[in-house]
Amino acid sequence: MNHEIQDLARRAVACKHWRWMPGMAGCQGERVLDVSISGSATVVDFEYHDPPWRLPDEALPDLTDHATLGCLLALVLELYPCGVSLGHTPLAGGSRRWHESQRVSCAVRLEDDTERFSRYGSIGEALVAALEAAP
Repeated sequence: MNHEIQDLARRAVACKHWRWMPGMAGCQGERVLDVSISGSATVVDFEYHDPPWRLPDEALPDLTDHATLGCLLALVLELYPCGVSLGHTPLAGGSRRWHESQRVSCAVRLEDDTERFSRYGSIGEALVAALEAAP
């Protein structure tokens, strides 16, 4: 995982609304199986086939993982019940896969019916920024 993605993951876990969710991947190859009421996550490392163990407090999410991004989107949607809109500009060459886009736009509708709109370099960055800005 490169430094930019690690920094983004650190920003995500620093948010007051951050929490691990089942299905999320950690940056060391582990996958969250369950989360206790206290917030501690039980994980399994598929690469080494370890039995389930507790995710360390300093663990970071893998923000290149599709399931992790989906869970992050679910967190953001909980925080903005009035709506979230994501869009992208495809890469040159015609790629239409949203996770590979160069620019991502993110608009969140606030309770006073106004919108906050910005552009980001990735879907992960857009979702982390929305998580950081949540009341």
